[in-house]
Amino acid sequence: MKKIYKYKTEAFLKRGNIYNFKVIRKIFIPNDREYFVLEGLTGIKYLLPIEYYTNYNIKTNSEIECIVDKINCVGRIFLEPIHHYYKVNNSYEFKFISEIEIAKKNLIKQKYYKLKGEYNFTALLSATYSINKFDIKQNKIFEIEKISKATIFLKSPF
Repeated sequence: MKKIYKYKTEAFLKRGNIYNFKVIRKIFIPNDREYFVLEGLTGIKYLLPIEYYTNYNIKTNSEIECIVDKINCVGRIFLEPIHHYYKVNNSYEFKFISEIEIAKKNLIKQKYYKLKGEYNFTALLSATYSINKFDIKQNKIFEIEKISKATIFLKSPF
């Protein structure tokens, strides 16, 4: 006979939802990187890599809001602090800076346009279409598609 376990539903985070976390401390894991230790409302602790969020002004003993960005196949939860200026699905002005290539995990390089917004934040726009489709000398308005690892990704205007 199988045992049935009952869990509190609030103990499980759901992808896409926003939760409050308390920043407990910083830790360094040898051969890895430095992390913030976050504590959720139920007392469960999570790790947030510091390297991506240096300009987010996150401090120990403070509270931050994070969206659950991803939960992988082994149950590891990836949190994304809410950006203090840009919001997903809102539109902002950006100006073209350059074209760059980024190697993904599978080592396939993907082309992006790097754009600059207010307060010197940069954003990426997939370069699957021609740069000639918008005037690079003027600011253009783009909608934010997602923010992941503190990188702002823009929706295609075409």
